[in-house]
Amino acid sequence: MSYNLDNGIRRVSYLSTNIKNFIEPILKCDGKSIEELIKYIHVSKDTFKSIVKRLPGVKIDNNIIIVDNSLELILYGLKLGLPVKRLSRYINWRDFEKVSAKILASHGYNVYTNVLFTRPKRLEIDVLGIDEGTGRTIVIDCKHWKHGISPSSIIEVGRRHIERVKNFLKYMSWVSRKYPLINKVKYAIPVLVTFTTPKIRNVDNKLIVLSIGELNNFLSDLYIVLEELGIKPISLEDQPRKDKELFI
Repeated sequence: MSYNLDNGIRRVSYLSTNIKNFIEPILKCDGKSIEELIKYIHVSKDTFKSIVKRLPGVKIDNNIIIVDNSLELILYGLKLGLPVKRLSRYINWRDFEKVSAKILASHGYNVYTNVLFTRPKRLEIDVLGIDEGTGRTIVIDCKHWKHGISPSSIIEVGRRHIERVKNFLKYMSWVSRKYPLINKVKYAIPVLVTFTTPKIRNVDNKLIVLSIGELNNFLSDLYIVLEELGIKPISLEDQPRKDKELFI
């Protein structure tokens, strides 16, 4: 395969239509016409259309390339062996939040995003999933790390999130009017969601570390995974409550 750069897009001569070679050009050409892309990629229009049908998260609408789920397409590219460093530039933490929220909702959780406390202690939670029947609550902190991160750094970030979750349980009555289902919370499971497969899974037997691609399976087998890793949810009963009424 040979190429040169033209307007930031790789001009590729394909001896074979290796599907992974199309992913980055498609991400770059989101919202552009097929003609704009195939002049840089030496395949026919019909061949390109057939390749798009095999890729997740992308479609063609009125001859325009539409990437409607960039994270799904990027994760597929990672599975095919494309470099993390190259693909990570096409995703941001908002994408993580949206996908995490969507996965939680698909498992029956009521989902809030960007839950913000301003009093009596400032807190912000990326994604909160509440099972109304059991009170089980998944508290997700999304980390868009483009490169590998050391286990010690993961532990440090994980411990901060554990404290965030404990404070959430202490002060949750302060935001219950804005997020009414918070009153259903009985216990919380802190989760750190990363872009790539983490080097460690367990922080202090209270928090689990997952890649975004593993979140769905984790929720499907939640209790089995928690038991195998020795992770114990944080119970509301174990936290000293700081109800709003006490400050009025």
